[in-house]
Amino acid sequence: MLLTCLAAYVSCDEGSKHVHASGKPFYLKNMANTDMAIARSLSTLAVTLALSYCHKYGVEFTPADPNGTFIGNVLLMMGFARDGKPDPKIERCFEKLWVLYADHEMTNST
Repeated sequence: MLLTCLAAYVSCDEGSKHVHASGKPFYLKNMANTDMAIARSLSTLAVTLALSYCHKYGVEFTPADPNGTFIGNVLLMMGFARDGKPDPKIERCFEKLWVLYADHEMTNST
């Protein structure tokens, strides 16, 4: 499900369409487009993950809170929330895991 949804996203992505049409890089030396593409890609991944989880486990999908944090919204969309707010204890745990992954996993692979 994740791969199918992400493939559908990429097929509609502005940068992908530009590269396939022109054969020229779209994001090279264009930080504004690059930053927006990263934000859109992470958002798409988060929503796709939450929708897949909800479908698999029969949990009702909750739309993201525009004022919430990224991790908090992932938890909210997946149903790990109380009174419309993500569980702060679980959110803190995932924030620490996110930092550990960024600090160690990426650098160890290089």
